[in-house]
Amino acid sequence: MKKAIATLALLSLSVVGSAMVPARVAEARTHSFERTCWDWTWKRNGDLCSQCRTRNGRAHHSCLPNARACRGDISNQNGWLVCGG
Repeated sequence: MKKAIATLALLSLSVVGSAMVPARVAEARTHSFERTCWDWTWKRNGDLCSQCRTRNGRAHHSCLPNARACRGDISNQNGWLVCGG
């Protein structure tokens, strides 16, 4: 019973917490590369590194220097992270 109450409390907090995030902030965190890349890491210097799927389905390790400066979408182009802006 205690576990069920704790689970419900956590779920309600996550719903309330996500509703408090402004829409433009949530959109800023979403890039098209997230659909075909995984294990991404933002480095302290602003670089973004990730494993991305190529057209033939293989994994390719890619790093995008200074990705935080991208003004447009960050996408996966055949296994390479590319800044759209």
